[in-house]
Amino acid sequence: MYAETSQTTIMQHTLHQLELCKNNLYQLQQSCCMAERSQSMQKLLVVFHQCENTLNIRSDVSQLNQVEEQLMQIGAQLGQLHVSCCTSTREKIYQKLLHGLNKIYLNLQVLLGRDSH
Repeated sequence: MYAETSQTTIMQHTLHQLELCKNNLYQLQQSCCMAERSQSMQKLLVVFHQCENTLNIRSDVSQLNQVEEQLMQIGAQLGQLHVSCCTSTREKIYQKLLHGLNKIYLNLQVLLGRDSH
């Protein structure tokens, strides 16, 4: 019972963090002055929604592994957008996004039984 409650709590925190990341990405997209970058961000929002949908159905291990892989791809794409951003005014948003992705990733490690702490 305790382990199930703990996993439920971790999943709730993970979904909440995903929501925060989506909101930050949406804010980033709305403030971007380059249409092609905005389109890339829109595609990332779609992947965030896919991850959220997968997690909401209480995924099995293979689906959690898929979300883990998607998160790493999102992080890589955000890193490219971050280093090529034309203004430093969005720095905090990028930091929040990458920090949030890391929190989600660490939660997935716990859910997958890979937590080393």
